[in-house]
Amino acid sequence: MDLRSERPYWPSTCRRPRLRSSLSRRGRVDVLIVGAGVTGALVAYALAKAGARVAVVDNRAAGSGSTPASTALLQYEIDTPLVKLSAALGRAHAEAAYKASRIALDDIVRIDRELGGGIDLLPRRSLQLAVKPSDVRTLRGEVAARQRLSFPVSMLSRAALRSKFSLNRPGAILSEEALEVNPLKLTYRLLSAAKERGVCILPRTRLNLSTLATKTRPFRVELPDGGRVVADRVVMATGYETPEQFREIAVVTELRSTFALATEPLSREPWPERALLWDAGDPYFYARTTADLRVMIGGEDEPFTTAAARDAMLASKTRTLMKNLRDLVPRLRFQCAFCWAGTFASTKDGLPYIGEHHRFPGVSFALGYGGNGITFSVIAADIIAAAFGGSTHPAAKLFTFDR
Repeated sequence: MDLRSERPYWPSTCRRPRLRSSLSRRGRVDVLIVGAGVTGALVAYALAKAGARVAVVDNRAAGSGSTPASTALLQYEIDTPLVKLSAALGRAHAEAAYKASRIALDDIVRIDRELGGGIDLLPRRSLQLAVKPSDVRTLRGEVAARQRLSFPVSMLSRAALRSKFSLNRPGAILSEEALEVNPLKLTYRLLSAAKERGVCILPRTRLNLSTLATKTRPFRVELPDGGRVVADRVVMATGYETPEQFREIAVVTELRSTFALATEPLSREPWPERALLWDAGDPYFYARTTADLRVMIGGEDEPFTTAAARDAMLASKTRTLMKNLRDLVPRLRFQCAFCWAGTFASTKDGLPYIGEHHRFPGVSFALGYGGNGITFSVIAADIIAAAFGGSTHPAAKLFTFDR
């Protein structure tokens, strides 16, 4: 699938390392990971730390699918608010999902420390902005639900929001716990660290996945050069291409088109504390800053039809995003430097799908679908690594296909 248009910002910030390695031991591994984006990189790193023999294969260059299109606001908030998720799945399930997402933020900080930094990871406060006055009551209910979990959140009035952050909206949820990261640097650092631990990485290698539906074990996956990978387990980390590859995944997901831009570097802080911003609209608008003091904004999502139709909307969507930013921060002067469109997947309840599907025993799916995909991918890596070690991760039952 054509996952994105060609002008995302992140590739301008770093160079792709040399990652290709040779498949040893006659191609025998414990786990074959299909997909070398941020999700596959997180899973590979976690499995390598657990002592697994791992191969990572991707038909593209590493980190060149959806990963460069990510805006990488790292939050524990799920697309479905806690109050609504509790109504849909039950309070215990919803609260456990939010807690797992919150723990994933700590895991990302730990990973950054293990990697020795270099991924532009920074702590941020987060503001979820009311769009209209009637949103305030809903946001207050959400604050109360999160405070029951002892999450550090508070409700800001219009006056407090203007005083503290110079933003004119009817109100906002202020969360003390969020992060921002460079997703491409994160991916490259993870893959490099995994390679140092013996993981074999085979970019630009197209696989025939037809054997995944057979009952023959171990899996024998043919390579284009006539070789093969023999694996006891397979992890599908092909992200938003997965619904196209497996109709069983397509029926439980919805593909969407999204749009984003990055400004030229600014001369000063665009708003106080460079907090992460997102609003309560549908589709919602979101904004963050980058290490070189650009503003990155996104949103204006639409149902996905074709890549051509998605890309044809890029110019008009970019103008709308720029207008949204000017309306939010009227005194900000900026010019657009990069703009891009991407395809992503969402689920009915806003939660990812992680683990085996009954049609494909021995195949684990790591599908971090939703607005906070990187956070979900961290959870997926932990769940899959725990399963390799013979244990069940506490969050595994939350994200199964039969939930």
